[in-house]
Amino acid sequence: MNKQEQEPEVLVRVEKLIDDGNLNEALTLLNAFEQKERLNPRTRTFYHLYQCKILFWQGRYKELFKLAE
Repeated sequence: MNKQEQEPEVLVRVEKLIDDGNLNEALTLLNAFEQKERLNPRTRTFYHLYQCKILFWQGRYKELFKLAE
């Protein structure tokens, strides 16, 4: 499986975790994959949007603002 196939797979897994209410697991998965892989700008944007959404739902506003900058 090449890198382009892995990125959407990870996003699908993240969406499922979010739907199941496992926000911490989704955030951990996003952070781990983002640090491990070199992402193209489009994919990095999706990762950051998901991270921001999760932080907002968790009320972690300081971290959200830092990430949004």
